[in-house]
Amino acid sequence: MRYHPLGKTGSQVSLIGLGCARFGGIFAPKSKTEYVQLIHQAIAEGITLFDTADMYAQGESEQILGDALHGHRQSVLISTKVGYCLPAQRYVASALKPLLRPVLQALHLRRTSLPTALRGLPTQNFSPTYIITAAEQCLRRLQTDYIDLLLLHSPPAAVLASGEFLEPLETLRAQGKVRYLGVSCESTTDAFTCLSYPQLSVLQVRVSLLDQSAATKLLPRSSAQGLGIIARECFAGGLLAKAPHQRDLDTFISDPA
Repeated sequence: MRYHPLGKTGSQVSLIGLGCARFGGIFAPKSKTEYVQLIHQAIAEGITLFDTADMYAQGESEQILGDALHGHRQSVLISTKVGYCLPAQRYVASALKPLLRPVLQALHLRRTSLPTALRGLPTQNFSPTYIITAAEQCLRRLQTDYIDLLLLHSPPAAVLASGEFLEPLETLRAQGKVRYLGVSCESTTDAFTCLSYPQLSVLQVRVSLLDQSAATKLLPRSSAQGLGIIARECFAGGLLAKAPHQRDLDTFISDPA
């Protein structure tokens, strides 16, 4: 495994990280034990960067990661995200996971096959109170005293332009609950807005064979400013991992920035 400094954080991380978005949840194809084993295998292979979010599997992804990192906390960097609010339907489903999971698996149902009324649509909240409360809940689920990297989860352009999100993030850092601050950007245009905030250490952006805008336009600027970049959706949301007959390229919209 190769390692590289994560921007101006000074922390060395593996060039390949492990995304935990699919860990847990009603539709998870594996058991919690298998996900823990997968994380342990990743550590054994030299991976030190683990990326999750409070909304993944209604917080179960963070819980699994926290369980798996007992005894490994000092040797890894945890990145998590806040800003999304899950609908009531998903919290109900979370409480009923042990009952619903075998039924849904037996019926071979997928999340996308359920009507929106049953799944509910997430909303967003980037108010100071919500950011601080959400981060403290992340700490409990991850079973840690500090979060290495706290990212805002796809905030709208207006939120980024206002800069009001910085105050609660700085408060969390001053309290020792967060080490580094960043934004998981919805577009390359949003990432350029973030370049004006020296308080941020890391940006997470889409980079894939189908979307090169961040690699070609953002990286020169971010590198000059010492910002760390974490690539996400490297397989274009799963599109590049599908067989040719399963791909629908018309549904993929590359960021024009």
